[in-house]
Amino acid sequence: DGETEMADNGHYYLPEDNHTAQIHVKNGKTLCFDLNGYTLTGESRAFYTASGGNGTLNLMDSSQGKTGKVRGGSGINGANAGFGGGVILVDKSNTLNLYGGTLELIKDDLHTVCSGGVLYVNGTVNMYGGTICGGYADSFTGQYISNGKVAEITRVGYGASVLVNGTFNMYGGVVESGTLRLVTGSVGKDTLGNDISIQEITEQEGVGDCIY
Repeated sequence: DGETEMADNGHYYLPEDNHTAQIHVKNGKTLCFDLNGYTLTGESRAFYTASGGNGTLNLMDSSQGKTGKVRGGSGINGANAGFGGGVILVDKSNTLNLYGGTLELIKDDLHTVCSGGVLYVNGTVNMYGGTICGGYADSFTGQYISNGKVAEITRVGYGASVLVNGTFNMYGGVVESGTLRLVTGSVGKDTLGNDISIQEITEQEGVGDCIY
């Protein structure tokens, strides 16, 4: 995936709606990112921190109308994004301080995350404000096909909005319930390398765990 580098230990104000490659919070650095009422859309996820990086992201929205958003998740799936973090991935030894803004998953029927649709937490998240919109958790039962070889798989999704394997401290803000997607079928590649995707999707809105 492409990535955008920000100034070390910087304070950045978003000047307008922007579409960006995922923004990497560098090891040992602190990035204060003010949405300033605008929308930042990631090509995959919007922000990520590297495992063991000891980086800190302070995300806020200083606009009067509090209309700032971060959107991501299109093209992210369980295979290439761990278990999720469609908008933000906070990996081990890193911290997200969420003061404001709305985190919103782009709903893409072709690519959805398994768990932690909006936010995946391996490190520490302190939520003081803002809104985490309802995400998706995918539970898949069916066949994975690689070069014509068939394997039966079951992948259970948890935490439609937020999946926590680290620490999640919620002092304020809102986390909305998500949607559980039940997926059955076959995915993978045939012996010629052609994509196979035969799926049936059933959605159950409002029953996905907010935080798992």
